[in-house]
Amino acid sequence: MAKIEIPYKWECPLKWEYPLKNKIVKERISQLAKETGLRWEAVAILFNRGFQTKEAIDDFLSINLNSLHDPSLLKDADKAADRIIEAINNKEEITVYTDFDADGWGAGVSAVLLFDKIGVKANLYSNKNTLGFGICKQGIDELLSLYPDTKLLITTDNGIVAFDAVEYANSKGLTVIITDHHEPHADGLLPKAYAIVDPKRLDDSYPFKELCGAGLLFKLFMLIYYKLGVNPKDCYEVLDIVATSTVADVVPIVDENRAIVSAGLKEINSEKRLVWKVLREVMSEGSFEPITNVDTKVLGFTYGPAINACRRILGSIDLPIKLFLLENTEANLAEMTEIVQKMKSVNDERKVIQKDLTNGAISLVAQKDEDIPAIVIAHDEFPEGIVGIIAGNLKEMFNKPTVVFAQDESDPSLLKGSARSIKNFPLKTVLDQIQEEYRNDTGEESLIVKYGGHDGAGGLTIRKDRLIDFEMYFVLKADALLSEEDYFKRVRIDLGLNEDEVTPELYDMIKSLEPYGEGFEEPVIGIRNFTPINPKDQQIFGQNQNLSLKGRHIKVISWRGGKAWKELGEPDKVHIVGKLGGIDSYTGKPVIYVDPGNIRPA
Repeated sequence: MAKIEIPYKWECPLKWEYPLKNKIVKERISQLAKETGLRWEAVAILFNRGFQTKEAIDDFLSINLNSLHDPSLLKDADKAADRIIEAINNKEEITVYTDFDADGWGAGVSAVLLFDKIGVKANLYSNKNTLGFGICKQGIDELLSLYPDTKLLITTDNGIVAFDAVEYANSKGLTVIITDHHEPHADGLLPKAYAIVDPKRLDDSYPFKELCGAGLLFKLFMLIYYKLGVNPKDCYEVLDIVATSTVADVVPIVDENRAIVSAGLKEINSEKRLVWKVLREVMSEGSFEPITNVDTKVLGFTYGPAINACRRILGSIDLPIKLFLLENTEANLAEMTEIVQKMKSVNDERKVIQKDLTNGAISLVAQKDEDIPAIVIAHDEFPEGIVGIIAGNLKEMFNKPTVVFAQDESDPSLLKGSARSIKNFPLKTVLDQIQEEYRNDTGEESLIVKYGGHDGAGGLTIRKDRLIDFEMYFVLKADALLSEEDYFKRVRIDLGLNEDEVTPELYDMIKSLEPYGEGFEEPVIGIRNFTPINPKDQQIFGQNQNLSLKGRHIKVISWRGGKAWKELGEPDKVHIVGKLGGIDSYTGKPVIYVDPGNIRPA
């Protein structure tokens, strides 16, 4: 598809907001700084994320692995653990059926490793790309052809709405235990599995609902170990893997997830699991910024995408599964390196494809009314494995609910789609409503063949001849639920500072509040009246026209910002909004990373 320049009128408008301009907020933050003994900047960051009392701040900052909730509080967890222990004692063959993204990878690998640690050999099966997400009849048939003696089937990161597949598994004589973290059916109906462990069950009172699939599996195994008389803390051995899934699946990094990610990052950076050393070294090859310390950005933007790229390009996550199930010995370093190099190559290929297809998707959006409240597009050239990335890119670019469809590779009469949403448009709830309204309007059973997900993202399948109908219902829902204000992408500034107030000490303080991620976002800093040294002679480097601005106290990097800087006329003084990303190794100055649209003339 041909590339297209993005006309300005289609770009999402930006608004800068600064809560500390409010006198009452400023006074409250000052008071909290006195009460907690923290720097006012730290309190401002925490305050803007909802921690607005001394007790809330203290509780949040003290989260660690001792803060983990009792897994017995999960509905059906005891029942599931007891049945798994029964299978272990009776030497029944156990197969784990996992999903094929970075969360399913972590959940499945963790299950196999934790079974192995107590002397149990469990099989691991993951769908190929052609079967789509989640347990399905064809997947069960393939699983049984590989592991015909399977008696106990445990799903990880999937299964909560797999009614037909679970019935089919039951008919094959399998006992099914579902572990999932996705939303159940709108009316609370559940598949007829032996046990269903999902904190989002409507009848579940577990105190934290936002575990990813790997996190939930980890908690269930803590209970299994406890019941077997094994120290549950032995499960901590897989926290590095669970942390990677937690970040890659974009669940909130609060409560238990904060404890999991914090502990997991320590394990990753210790490199006791040798694969992390290999990943760091191979993924740094040819990089403008080699990886020296793994944080949530590395997990979310490097390691997680490399895992997901295998499914998108190769059609399965067999490669990263094999990598992490290799014995952790130096004898396997060569094979580890070979696999990671292959994953890096696949991910590089994914980036090229993604860029070209996103440009094509933009051209399809450009053909629609610019005021349309939601985006629905489809094209035969879109691969199934890439539509989620395209949908995410379009959502970020236009700040509208977005669905991107590809032709189903196994059935050309169907379209498989990936959806991404914005605030005030809860995707799973909207799809539930569309299904019900279509049924009431037409008398037909359904508009959507199958779907699942949560407020921010989801997957769905529709009949190709119903694309126009789906778009109409989806757009009408957006028109009803969203106001003009919802389409403004707001940038909330945590700290409004002068250039000389951005110091290495401030950077250290910001680092001390890690891990950042979904639900506890990295701080945003506004720099007032930043005056570049020799603004007419700034460095523009790389094929993508990246911009480097040198100041007296800081350095500013704007990826792909060179063109925008020239269009601004290379001003002598600017206001900028960005994130404090590190300390320049040559000058010792803090480095601020800024999107091109967040540089404005002062």
